[in-house]
Amino acid sequence: MFFRHRRRFENSHAGEESESEVLEAQEGAAISIQRIWRGNQDRGKTEKIRIRKRPFGYFTHSLGLTYLSVSPLDAHKLAKPSLRSRLFMLLEDPSSSQAAQAISILIITTIAFSVLGFVLETEPAIAEAIPEVLQVLEVLCTIIFSLEYSTRLAVCDQGGISARQFIFAPMNVLDLLAILPFYVELLLRKAGFQDTPVLRAFRVVRLIRVVRVLKLGRYASGIRLTAQALAASSQALSVLVFLLSMGAVLFSSALFYAERLSCPDRDDMTQGDLYAYAQECADSYNHGVSPRFGLCCTEFNAPNDFPSITAATWWTMVTMTSVGYGEVHPRTVLGKCVGSLVMLTGMVVIALPVAIVGQNFQELYECHNMDMARAAANSRMQAPGRTWALVPGSDILRKLGQLRPTDPDVKDALASFLSALPEVWEQREQLMRERRYGLQKQNDSTQRFSNLLQTMEAAR
Repeated sequence: MFFRHRRRFENSHAGEESESEVLEAQEGAAISIQRIWRGNQDRGKTEKIRIRKRPFGYFTHSLGLTYLSVSPLDAHKLAKPSLRSRLFMLLEDPSSSQAAQAISILIITTIAFSVLGFVLETEPAIAEAIPEVLQVLEVLCTIIFSLEYSTRLAVCDQGGISARQFIFAPMNVLDLLAILPFYVELLLRKAGFQDTPVLRAFRVVRLIRVVRVLKLGRYASGIRLTAQALAASSQALSVLVFLLSMGAVLFSSALFYAERLSCPDRDDMTQGDLYAYAQECADSYNHGVSPRFGLCCTEFNAPNDFPSITAATWWTMVTMTSVGYGEVHPRTVLGKCVGSLVMLTGMVVIALPVAIVGQNFQELYECHNMDMARAAANSRMQAPGRTWALVPGSDILRKLGQLRPTDPDVKDALASFLSALPEVWEQREQLMRERRYGLQKQNDSTQRFSNLLQTMEAAR
């Protein structure tokens, strides 16, 4: 039925395409939609490829785009959503209204003041000068964060998630951890734990308040894009960690034994030689190398700078990551050769996975720009008292919804297909909006040019 309707539409609107090409396009569209909604392909990447590479005739249904006038009663209904829906949009979508933007700015400002107060508490002079101010600031910030968290929890069902899913979401767990220490400490004080070891130990737990700075990820798109890029690059990052760990073990062992070869044999040294050796090694002018006996080592014949493989691991990690603090370094020729190899290996090991992370971030950033452009196009096409609506060319969607197949696979495929059709329509709608907007801009330019020519003719 669906293919028959599609053939009828193609024959009436694009007769130059053959029947086999139409059927092939229809089958490819249906398979792609089913794969997306069944999880066999990454939806974000497939959507991006579809937008960029699919021809305009790819869409699987004939649609018309028209203006629908909205009556005052309907406009009133559309402009008056429920209180819970408005609260959800205020807290979850800062771009939904000016009030939502004001609330997001308030939350961001509260986060900044909370982190500032947390930092200033560690300054003895400031903590002793204005202890009441810092305490009041902490109470106000905690109250604001508590109201935000409780309100978002109360209206989370408007976003299609349950209270349990909301509580155990990673960002919401951080929000809860940011306010929980304040109430736990308050309960301990009420229970009579005044300056007790339990309360002093719990003050260390208050350091978890610093996770409040992670709340900025909800309001900063750059932080969200970075987190998504890191999550998409988890496999590359795991390879990076594995290679760094393997390199740290190998090179720290090689450095330890390379430096150890230059340690003098204490068994062949007299008591006077040992004393002179200790004095020369203690002199900072010699830089860890005795002029008479060689490299300064411990009583276990291990280098002073690298007394064990574990100690050499720190230097290896610092060198492979190109940090190079310089507090310790190889002092022998063989050790410096090992160090040069560590530097070169570190650059190669880190460069390859980091390139993958950068590519994933670029893809996500392009998708984000496309979404922003789509939202800007939607806002440009809005008109007072009117709204856009999609008008299907037939009742095919209703007829497909009435089907009751007995085969479970066919039933699942039909349900996935029906769920995907609105998304396909949205893409078609977006293209038609952009075309209409482009024609409008072209007509405006033509009109301005005509007015300019008329003005020039009149000025002669």
